[in-house]
Amino acid sequence: MKRIVFITCLIAGLAPAATSAAAEEIKTKAQFVKQIAGKKLVQKDSWVVLSADGKVKGEGPAKGPIIGRWIWEGRYYCREITIDEVLFPRDCQVVTRNGDTVNFAHDQGKGITISWKIE
Repeated sequence: MKRIVFITCLIAGLAPAATSAAAEEIKTKAQFVKQIAGKKLVQKDSWVVLSADGKVKGEGPAKGPIIGRWIWEGRYYCREITIDEVLFPRDCQVVTRNGDTVNFAHDQGKGITISWKIE
């Protein structure tokens, strides 16, 4: 019985080390360019590259083009994009990163959050 209690305590003590760190907010354009720009971001059947010069290019879920522009305003990534020839309204988003995952929280962090894998 003592052995089971010891193993249980040992596993419980290791659990925090096995979990990933909390997502870190990207608060500046310099951080965004260093950590995200130029990398391929993938979500299911879609991918996008956000260039350091503000261009957005990729492929949507229906294999149609994703094109547009982005700028940094205050602590927000703001973008205007077209997906499959449909213009989406301008949206400023809170960006966080957790390892190889980047999260974009729409409507200045008040809307839905979309996660992309960094490749």
